[in-house]
Amino acid sequence: MKFYWTTRSIPELTQLPTEERKKVWQYHSCRCFQHRETWIGVLVIILLTLSGWLLGAVLTEDAIQKKAWKEVLGMFGGIVGSLLFMQIVVGVVRKRIRASRK
Repeated sequence: MKFYWTTRSIPELTQLPTEERKKVWQYHSCRCFQHRETWIGVLVIILLTLSGWLLGAVLTEDAIQKKAWKEVLGMFGGIVGSLLFMQIVVGVVRKRIRASRK
């Protein structure tokens, strides 16, 4: 799976000027929540955040360390979940762009 970090790296948007690329991305990304893959991505963020938080709660017995581990691992899970979510959104947007050009 290829990771797309910017809209310029998405093959369907590479050839477009910056302003048009921005308009096309905004139009299609706002409508990606009509697809179930996007909602699955939202669940991925929630599940990874909760699993990191729960892992932090189980790691230590000390109350102060437990709180710190819960926060750190919860944030880590949220960050990983967000990266995966954005890749799901890019996949949905790419499908929408290809379908709109036909």
